[in-house]
Amino acid sequence: MAISSTFRYALIALVEVAKIRESGGVLQIEEIATQQQLPTKYLGQILTLLRKQGFLISQRGRNGGYRLARDPWQIRLIDIYHSLEEAPQAIAQASDQATSSAKVVDQLLVEVESAWRQQLEQYTLQDLREQAEGLSDRGRMFYI
Repeated sequence: MAISSTFRYALIALVEVAKIRESGGVLQIEEIATQQQLPTKYLGQILTLLRKQGFLISQRGRNGGYRLARDPWQIRLIDIYHSLEEAPQAIAQASDQATSSAKVVDQLLVEVESAWRQQLEQYTLQDLREQAEGLSDRGRMFYI
């Protein structure tokens, strides 16, 4: 399964916004793009889509930016995926006249797609946030 850059960038940006949720802060597009090395204009388009879909709230003004519209544990990854992808891409089913090789490959791809979607259904933005914070905590060194 190919993951679109739109979905990938959206998840990265949402994890960053989720990290600052408890402090009540907001993140600007430029901050996220610079920190995560993402294209600013493309990220701006993605964040606009996420705002329109109800995942983000935008705050205007000098201290403006984006914040989550809901708690991260309420946002499932599958919902983000569905909001960004126009129509789920279903794997074409082989006709009855298809070769046995085509039927076997198509069945495998259906199973892979099903497993992939089940994984997205199980995870929330909170899960990704906690994992990201765990990784950044491991990178810190404490000196006595």
